[in-house]
Amino acid sequence: MTNARKLLAVAAGAVAAAALAAPAHAATPTTTVTLSIRGCDGCTFGVWNTTEAGTSDRPLRTVTVRNGTASFRVPTALTKGLALDWRDPKGRYQLPGAVPAVSMALPQHAPGTVVSEPRARAATRAYYCWAGTRARTYTIRLGLTTFRTESYEGDRMVTGAAIWASPTLKGYGTARTLEKGPQGEPPISGLGHQDAPYCGS
Repeated sequence: MTNARKLLAVAAGAVAAAALAAPAHAATPTTTVTLSIRGCDGCTFGVWNTTEAGTSDRPLRTVTVRNGTASFRVPTALTKGLALDWRDPKGRYQLPGAVPAVSMALPQHAPGTVVSEPRARAATRAYYCWAGTRARTYTIRLGLTTFRTESYEGDRMVTGAAIWASPTLKGYGTARTLEKGPQGEPPISGLGHQDAPYCGS
């Protein structure tokens, strides 16, 4: 074999060895989020991210609570700006006029603070969106409070509900100012949307 051929063979072998030694292309990091809530088995949660990284015309996922929990997996980057709305197909709870959203953070309390039901009912500001996590798994514990409110038809009183994260999370975007409802509904019951739970600037 000529010297030129030997050099070509050595070079080809080096390229092949480098290809075998090169690490595989890294997969996009994902996070599995588990929602934990009592009193809402059968409820469905829409998982949203309305930032530029996500989409504002539809939820990323929709999950159903079974035995007190529901889980979903999303790219870790999309936990920044993640929001949740919810529905109760069983018809136990009604919130007139909008799709109810989860209060992901209550700025009256530091992130990580356990927020009791009385404190949640007294809150007058809330975030739609979460600042996110880098963890591969994360559990969001949710509280649920009920109240009496007027039916859609306005002819009777029915049971409504509001949901918040406790421990409260770090909020992302704009904190919304909320007011008590006309029948004394707690302010957080007013956190809802007509199109999507936009985080705000």
